[in-house]
Amino acid sequence: MKSKYVPGWVKQDRLPSWVSDSEVSSDFGVNQYLWGNMPAVNILNMDESEGVCDIHRDMNLLFAASGDIRNVVKSITEGLPDGYDGRCTLVINDINFMVVARNAILLFLALSLEPEEAVTILIHIWYSALLAPAMIDTLGQVALGRIAEVCEKIKYKPSTSLQAKTFSFGKRSLRLVLKKHQWDELKNYFDVPRGLTQEDAQDIRRRIMLAPERVDYLHRALCNQPPPIRVATVTFREDGILLPHGASREKFDVPNP
Repeated sequence: MKSKYVPGWVKQDRLPSWVSDSEVSSDFGVNQYLWGNMPAVNILNMDESEGVCDIHRDMNLLFAASGDIRNVVKSITEGLPDGYDGRCTLVINDINFMVVARNAILLFLALSLEPEEAVTILIHIWYSALLAPAMIDTLGQVALGRIAEVCEKIKYKPSTSLQAKTFSFGKRSLRLVLKKHQWDELKNYFDVPRGLTQEDAQDIRRRIMLAPERVDYLHRALCNQPPPIRVATVTFREDGILLPHGASREKFDVPNP
């Protein structure tokens, strides 16, 4: 691995595309915001602002326009002190239903499984383009039946009416408030689209992640990375599976629904 990266526009002695082609640089691909564009934030910081000595107080946290749940995870895992025994209520919403659906699925997994089992599945549901069949099975066992039951109960409700359901997990609970048609959409998120093969899914992804008209943007990002990270970045762009660079991808052969 070379310590210094030379981008394509330098080798070819030309202007990079974000300078020479405003149309490509302004917009590309599907307008989705699947991941946040800044590191996760712990909004509690009890040591500094809330008084860590009070481990019995109730907490009400609002994550309005939350995007993904990175801030939720960091705030709970790092923000609440050891021994905390108050009631912590989190309200999470977003205008993008695709993000809401994924957050709900991730929370189902996190609340249903033991941490050792949950972490791996959560990471791949969140970031990987392909999943292992066992992960798909676990996903269905944990959440699909419960969501399908709600869909059956509300099937005659108006499409845009708000429908709420509280799911219990021991001392914890998850309350989902969605429109009737969104409950149906959420259930469909557990199914791989009919006829979509592993190869088809990867072709669709690579048309965006490895688009030749965006190569200068990729090279610009690689310029600022150390060699090992650079290699891992390219590997993830190619296969979309969040694993160490040399790890086997053999089991990952089902498109992430």
